[in-house]
Formats: sequence, structure tokens, C-alpha cells
Amino acid sequence: KIVMVTSGTKMGEQCPFDPYKELLTYITRLGQVSGSCRFTAAEELTLLDHFASGLTRDHMDLRNRRNFLVEFLKSAESDEGKTPGDAGAAELGNKPFEVAVEHPPLRLPKVDYDAVCDKSCVTSDDNLIKKFGTLNYSRPRDGKDGKESEITGIGAMKSLHKWLRHGLTLRGGRDALGFLFFFELMTSRISFRVLPQDSPYNWGCVLMRYLPSKEFTKKELTMSILRILDFNPRIAPDCPKFEDTRRFKMALVFRGQNIVQSLLSRTKEYFNKCLDRNEIVWPREDLAHYTPPDKIQMAGARDLAAENRLLMAPRATDSACEQKVFSRVSSSGYGTKVVVTPQNIAAFGNLPLSSVNLKKFMIARSREQRGDPLISEDLQFKVDKHAITKSTVANEMLERIRADKKLYASEQNTCRAPELTGFTLTNIRKYTLVQVDKATVIAKTLLKSLIALRAQDLKTVTQTVRMTLSLVNHVNPSRPKPEAPPEEHANYRKRLAFLLSRHHGQESKIGISLLVCSLLSSQGYADLNRVNPFLTPVQLRTIKDLTIFLMLTVNRVGQAARSIVCTQKLINVLKKRRKYTAEEEEPGFTMPTGAAGKARAADKDFV
Repeated sequence: KIVMVTSGTKMGEQCPFDPYKELLTYITRLGQVSGSCRFTAAEELTLLDHFASGLTRDHMDLRNRRNFLVEFLKSAESDEGKTPGDAGAAELGNKPFEVAVEHPPLRLPKVDYDAVCDKSCVTSDDNLIKKFGTLNYSRPRDGKDGKESEITGIGAMKSLHKWLRHGLTLRGGRDALGFLFFFELMTSRISFRVLPQDSPYNWGCVLMRYLPSKEFTKKELTMSILRILDFNPRIAPDCPKFEDTRRFKMALVFRGQNIVQSLLSRTKEYFNKCLDRNEIVWPREDLAHYTPPDKIQMAGARDLAAENRLLMAPRATDSACEQKVFSRVSSSGYGTKVVVTPQNIAAFGNLPLSSVNLKKFMIARSREQRGDPLISEDLQFKVDKHAITKSTVANEMLERIRADKKLYASEQNTCRAPELTGFTLTNIRKYTLVQVDKATVIAKTLLKSLIALRAQDLKTVTQTVRMTLSLVNHVNPSRPKPEAPPEEHANYRKRLAFLLSRHHGQESKIGISLLVCSLLSSQGYADLNRVNPFLTPVQLRTIKDLTIFLMLTVNRVGQAARSIVCTQKLINVLKKRRKYTAEEEEPGFTMPTGAAGKARAADKDFV
């Protein structure tokens, strides 16, 4: 964000970090970026375009992301999929699109486990089985009690970590596992599960890939047996089981012991029967390697944005709204109640401070009534004869200035400025002591009304902020009844997922800034709905009216504060004036009544 704000400036050129690295980190970890810190698609594309000239082959992820955002925004701006009428302008387009994708160079394996076809187990001679060498095998035990039982959960993860760290081999290795361990896994004799629904057979197939390549590429009896079980899961459950019938059980299984020879012979016989029934599938040695596509077909922008919330960020679309309608509203909940009456709307639309009975204190007079000279419609300077004014542009500028001056003079000469009734400089100079005291009482009464109004407005601002923020961020967490339609239960799960995402920061909350910006946006409702997709049309209208009410009330708080300051100054002047008789005049005596009147009588445009 610092780069985007300072781009094109000297400060941007002096950023002490690598923008390409920061962008890459942002894109690759977008799922961990807080919702309030995310870029919109347009902002992200602006950044990538700014650094597009420096994107090389090494920045493949950034180039792919830029290609996607370009096509995504084109789809969003298209008319396809939009509903007709005014509501369609707030929707994203839904035109499907293709994205060109760059891929890193393919790294093909030197030896492919799945491309080795070994039929040794069905073609080997019985004499080869008799000559089978020694094995080192100790059936894994649960670390809790040391018994041969189920290995699950954390115990299974610890065992898996230890085996992979020590290395797996067909002959046993450091942990005395080897061929018989894989065989018992794939025949489900060993109950090894990390998760309760795991399959020991699948774990055996996975761990086979961790054997040294010199072992799984060599065509020999034990590897051939395991490979057939790997490629034929349907025949694995009925495969003969390994039974250790020795009186003295040891980890080392010697050459010539009947338990291994018997297992190999029975397995060979079983595989031959399966082969006769055409139940064995052999690996293909001519496997075609995967080639990634150059283009990927994507759904429309609206569907993508609904499915992937990472494409959304809390921003207003624009500031192109010409007007908003302010309606009466009554909203209660979240520990407070806010009511906007027609009287409030009338006051905000005319004189915000009218609730303090300004008509009783104010009078409006024109310049002529005040005895002030009228403002001339002519410019106070003449530059027509200057050489630089001979151009067409200069003449047009002078004409606009003359027109502006004429309009300003007309408005000032005809408008009436508000003043406090009976508080003009001429009136106060004629005041007796009794009149000064009476004027002071009037000013203090007005001051008291202004202070009360400001205090009430401050309380209203606090309540309205709490109410508006609670309402705009509300998501109903209530579970529907069991007999409710499936659509309601599906929507309930979506709401829970949204609340969980918001809890850990992936979804952002709507703040006052976005509420105000939504009033200026031509798509204000849609902007709020993108951040909180569970807001109803009624809630959106209520939020709009509460936000307008909040802004106007805050404006009146400031106006009341300025009026309080002016009224207090007037009271101080009256206190000074009381020291003098009606015939005397205080040296340097000036009255703030004009400023006080303007502050109190300021209309809805007063800021």
C-alpha cells in the first residue's frame, strides 16, 4: 500500500524494500492477509501494471496473477449475466473467460515407480522361493503399552516421522520393518491410521514410494508381490496373511524358515488364480507424462467472486452518486433505540438549529437595510490591454472571471444576512443598564438551549454509531428448525463459515469510513453487500438512513459548538458594556453579533 500511494514520487523511489518480493509474498499468502488489508482487484492490477516492465521469467507467479486480473476485470465489466434495469449496474458481469498461464520447466523423474512392470511373483521358479534370503522384521507396536495394537493418531504420526527419518528398505532397515511390514499393511493386518477413517492399505501404497529407487526399479520376487498389491486393491483383502508360527519369535527371519517360504508360495498360488480369472492389472511401461495447459477456462467474474471471497475488499466503487433520499426511520436493538422523525428531516433540510426557536432570536437583513454599500459588478482591475490577454484562452478566462464577479455581486447585494434581534451595534450603544441586563438574560437563555442541544446530539451520535455498526455487520447465527427446507440449512452453514472467517480476520467488518463512502457511491448498497453478503434490502435502506442521520447530527454538533462560542463572546461583551452608561462608548468596542447570527442561522450547507 505504501508503494501504491507513493508511486511516481521521490518517496516511492526511496522505499527500502523490494516491491517485487513484497508483491509475490502478498499473492502467495493472500489467504492469510486480513480482509481489511486486502487490495481490490483493480488496485492489485494497478500495482502489477506499475511494475510490469520489470516482470521477468523469474516473476512467473506475478505474471500469471496479472493475466488473471486483466481477464477477471474484463468479465466483471461485461454486460453478460447482468439483470436488466438499475439493479444490473450494481452487479458484476458473469462472462466466462480464458487465462493464459505460464508454467515452470517440467522436472521429469529419472525413474518412475508406476512405469515398472514386474511379473516375477507369477513367473519365478519354486527353487527361487526356497533360496530366499534372510529378512529383518519386527511388527510395529503402540508406544503407549508396547503391545501389538492399533497405531493411531499422534502415536501414528510419531512412528511415521521416525520411520521416514531412518529410511525404509525391503530388507528391514534400522526399524526392522521391510517387506513383511509393507505386506501386512497392504493386507490390513496392521491397523495403522493417523485419522480414524484412514486405510492401512493406502498407507502401505504411499510408503512404498519412499523406498530407494534402486529397490523399486529392481525386478525381483518381494517387490513384484508388493507392486501387484499396489496396483490391484480389489484382490488385496483376500491375499494370504502372514502368520508367525515360530515358538521363539525374533526380529530376524532366517533363510529357509517355512513361515516365509510358505507365505511366498501361497501368495504366488493366489496370484496365479487371480491371473487365470483376469483380475490382475499390470503397470504400463509407456506412461504419458502430464503436460500442463497453456490456457485455463474460468467461470464468470460474479461466480468467482461469490466462490472466492479473497477477490473482495471493503471499498466503495466510486463517488458518482448525485443524490440520496433521506427517509424517516425507527430502529431498536443492540441496547439502544434511534428514531428519525419528519421534524428532524425538516430541520436538517432547512435550519439544523431550528429546534432552539431561532425565529425568536434572529432577524435577516440585506446590505441595503444594514446601510452597507452595494458590491460593484465590475472587476477592480483591468488587464485587457496587456499583451498576454490577446490569446483565446486568456479572453475566455477573463470572461469567466467577469461572470463570476457579476454573480457574486448579485447574490451578496440581494441576500439577507442573519443577525440577533436587537443586538446590532446601534441598538447596544443605546442600551440602558436595564436593557443590558435583559439582553444578557436572552443571550444566556439561547446559550443554555444550544448547550442542551449539543449534549443531546452527542448522546444521539453515540447511540447511532453503535446501532449502525451493529446492524451493518449483523449476521444471523441462529440455527433453523429441523423441519426447515434444505436451502435454509445450507444458508445457515454459509453464515457460520462467514462468521468464523470474520473471527480470524479473513473477512472484514464495515466501519464508518465505508458507510460514508457508500453514500457517495453510485453502487452503495452493492458495496456494503460485497462485504456482508447477508444484508437484506430492508436493512440496507435502514443503514443508509441511519448513516445520513449520523452525518447530519455530527455536522449540527459542530455548528452548535461554534454558536456556543459566539454566544459566550456576546455575553462577555454585554458584561463589559454594563460598566458604561448608555451615553458612553467603550474604546475599541466591537460586536460579534453578526458572526453569532450567521453561525446559528447557517443552513444545511454550513460546514
